[in-house]
Amino acid sequence: MTDDRISLNLRTLDKSRQAQVTLPIDYTVAELLEASRQNWKLSPDTDYLVRSERLGRQLASRDMVGSCGLVAGDVLEVVPLLEAGA
Repeated sequence: MTDDRISLNLRTLDKSRQAQVTLPIDYTVAELLEASRQNWKLSPDTDYLVRSERLGRQLASRDMVGSCGLVAGDVLEVVPLLEAGA
């Protein structure tokens, strides 16, 4: 990682899609999620969140990847938000 970029591993929860990405540290989680939706052609009818495997928590969409506690090589999961019941 250089001072202005961070390399991360991104995957879907079911591990069917995976990518190693190097992003500017000021790239937001929302931008990362939108790029994932487009590149992986994820369902536009489903909401998703990004979860850090190492930190064990969801990342806020407004967070920048360089300032939310991530380190180079961290695994991020794109997780669908599913509603129970109905």
